[in-house]
Amino acid sequence: MMKKNFPKILAGCTAMVLMTGALLVPSMAVNASAHQAVPHLQQASYIGEAKAKEIALNHAGVDASKVSWIFAKQDYDHGRMEYDVEFLFGNKEYDYKIDASTGTILGFDYDIEWHMTGSDTVSQSSTDIGAEKAKSIALKHAGLAASDTAFIYANLDYENGLRVYDVEFFSGNKEYDYKINAATGDIVSFDQDIEWYAAGGYQAQANTDIGAEKAKSIALEHAGVAAADTVFINVELDYDDGMRVYDVEFFSGNKEYDYKIDAASGAILGFDFDVEWYTVSSKASDYIGEAKAKQIVEQAAGTTGVYTEFKLEVDDGRVLYEGEMRSGWMEYEFEIDAVTGAILDWDADWD
Repeated sequence: MMKKNFPKILAGCTAMVLMTGALLVPSMAVNASAHQAVPHLQQASYIGEAKAKEIALNHAGVDASKVSWIFAKQDYDHGRMEYDVEFLFGNKEYDYKIDASTGTILGFDYDIEWHMTGSDTVSQSSTDIGAEKAKSIALKHAGLAASDTAFIYANLDYENGLRVYDVEFFSGNKEYDYKINAATGDIVSFDQDIEWYAAGGYQAQANTDIGAEKAKSIALEHAGVAAADTVFINVELDYDDGMRVYDVEFFSGNKEYDYKIDAASGAILGFDFDVEWYTVSSKASDYIGEAKAKQIVEQAAGTTGVYTEFKLEVDDGRVLYEGEMRSGWMEYEFEIDAVTGAILDWDADWD
């Protein structure tokens, strides 16, 4: 249940920073001076994983014996060493960032997981295909051999109540990310991105613009989906790795698609789809509306602010309002159920 004192708790933290969710991943070409600036992971002055878990659980008011799973790992972000603590309690997944030296809570959020709601539970057998099999499935789908990749790894994780292998690898100037069902080997989702910092260096972009409608048509044609068959479609101009790109999102059947289209040339720079376990109502009359959703956000935050992002989205079978609101030095990220008005995800950071 949403705690009304979230903003007060967060405002009282000694060092709040905006969590971008970026993880420190070994670069293909890290210079020596940058490498030496990163503290050693096993430094004796750090509080340790057990203490980090304890701090997160105490803040959330959750007994360690009641969680379905919990893990903590060290991460270097924003010039400091942190612990990333995640755990599942009931139908809520919590994510905490803890300062590795002081134990200060730098940021946290929770998500209500749709798979825990009775009849929508997704069953999964206890078998496990293993990390190597997961890698081979991803490579085969991408049409690559392991020898073609600069790096590859697979980590066991949980998503929407399923055990999945996160498989990531790099080939040429493309980065691939797969989620493989740990029991069946089915591809739950995948994405591919062209990285402009790879061999060959930065690629110049022309000043032309194909426009939003053309970007939509390119994405729909590639996916083999007609516009009439989509529940919704969203397109917005953005910047990625210094390139102007159109982010195109749409939902068709039980698949959610996300494309990045070069705004100058129309080239597909990246795309992914997720197989979802639900169907979505497309009736606009079922939704609470933008004004009501913003009212709910401001009541929860205890203040008004400027909305830097606000859009209608589909996640885990629910239509929701997703966005960000800034008030002074505080930034609030939220997800509001578009039908019931319930707060599904809330994150507040001092920025």
